[in-house]
Amino acid sequence: MIKNILKNEFIRNAFTLMMGTAFSQAIPIAIIPILTRIFTPDDFGLLALYGACVTILSVIIAGRYEITIMLPKSDKEAKILLQASVIIIFLIATLLCIPIFLFNKEIANLLGNENIAPWLYLLPFSALLTGIYQSLTYWNNRQKKFKNIAASRVNQSLTQGFIQTLLGFSKMGGGLIVGQILGIASSVIFLL
Repeated sequence: MIKNILKNEFIRNAFTLMMGTAFSQAIPIAIIPILTRIFTPDDFGLLALYGACVTILSVIIAGRYEITIMLPKSDKEAKILLQASVIIIFLIATLLCIPIFLFNKEIANLLGNENIAPWLYLLPFSALLTGIYQSLTYWNNRQKKFKNIAASRVNQSLTQGFIQTLLGFSKMGGGLIVGQILGIASSVIFLL
């Protein structure tokens, strides 16, 4: 019976994604005891605020075009939608730079944390990477490359955890944020 279940393509693909997600979530849980001894609660608060900003921007950065990658019948049309999504991501990320560079201090005050001000300059880049990652995930999903998606998630967690730990031991300020950015960058490169 188990052999019959494992022969089912849908179940195999769902299991692959589930295992990739489980491993990618287990990695931060495993290194959190180390990170909490290296970084202060303020550092984690700054990461949470920065991550919340990236999450909000990632919802709108691609104009939701990444969702449409799954819809067309032909891969040629889907590839055009992928390209359109990436172009929109670049345009919106570029436009995000304007208010951030002009009103950096005001945005930091609005967010209630002046320490976020220097990190706001990296916000468009983080949103750009997150948007591209989402688009590439939909593309790989369409191509049924579920192992790539799962491996990219594990890769992201490993890279992020390694860099955060390394920067923490080297006493670099903002190591949690830099680790998060480089983790998503590594997963984008992996999916490319």
